[in-house]
Amino acid sequence: MKSAILIEKNKIEIQEREQMKPMPGEVIVKILACGICRTDVKCSQAGQRDLRYPRVLGHEMVGRVHEVGVGVSGYRRGELVQVSPGVFCGECSHCKEGRDNLCDSIDILGFTLDGGFQEYLRIPRRGVAGGILNKFPEGLSSIQGTFAEPLACCLNMQDKMKLRKLSPLLIVGAGRVGMLQMMLAKKRGVRKVYTMETSAYRRKRALELGFDGAFDPDSPTLGDEIRELAGAKGIGAVIQCCPFGGSTDLGLKLLNKGGQFGYFSGLHEVQDINWNLVHYKEIQLIGAYGCTARQNAKALEILTDLPVDDLVGKTLPLEELESGLREMRDSEELYSIIIENKEEQ
Repeated sequence: MKSAILIEKNKIEIQEREQMKPMPGEVIVKILACGICRTDVKCSQAGQRDLRYPRVLGHEMVGRVHEVGVGVSGYRRGELVQVSPGVFCGECSHCKEGRDNLCDSIDILGFTLDGGFQEYLRIPRRGVAGGILNKFPEGLSSIQGTFAEPLACCLNMQDKMKLRKLSPLLIVGAGRVGMLQMMLAKKRGVRKVYTMETSAYRRKRALELGFDGAFDPDSPTLGDEIRELAGAKGIGAVIQCCPFGGSTDLGLKLLNKGGQFGYFSGLHEVQDINWNLVHYKEIQLIGAYGCTARQNAKALEILTDLPVDDLVGKTLPLEELESGLREMRDSEELYSIIIENKEEQ
């Protein structure tokens, strides 16, 4: 079987490995599609907190059950499944509270364990037992299913924020995940969703794909532009989907008193932030990291109602993973690049 292995920073090799066989309690999944995330780009170029080398990256995975180990029930060969990447213990206090994304001894496929940029994937025993394999609803394709994990991360953020339908939402960053945040918020009934984005091209595409307004954060009349569209209600909530610049401080400044600030994206650099704004405006700061297995299953169901086909850019074979990573790094497009292992006819 072929695997794309990150040997070290900026060095990926396509290698032939021995075909996997399941141990008791395990499942082997034949990978059909795996989305490239900007976190994969970061891992391949700069490393990441949870990454261990050598590693097969990829955590937005869809495949078919290929082989089931002794003692496994509930799955049969050929079933289409989405893989939630967090392999949690189920025993720590966080897991018992349903927050398995914060598990004290979590392993993550694509970071501490091999992920989806290969032909076959081993699902560990505790992952199978924890329910990280989610069966597909009717009518959803394997390509569409690769959006379940990033959508689950959006669910984790919005579940914590409890957005109000009549309170305008501002999303900082109009990339792929910013688009998913908008789609999810609108599905939940939020009437007005705006974005703040430095790229003029992305602002244009954001309006075409459903945002109610798109603002340039460098505009000298930014505040007036937002007030004109948002009206007296102003901005009631901000979700930061951008790791750069002064996005946090600017988002806090634009928020109404009593607003919610969703801290979704980790930062690539230290920012100067006026934390007194949180105090004087009574802003609620809400953090969200990753997603739970339950949220992955819920996201898979929600995807049947979201226009994610608009976010599919191109599919590439496994051998072209490096070019896909470069394009995700350099492109202004909002789309997803997906590594696809085509099924035999």
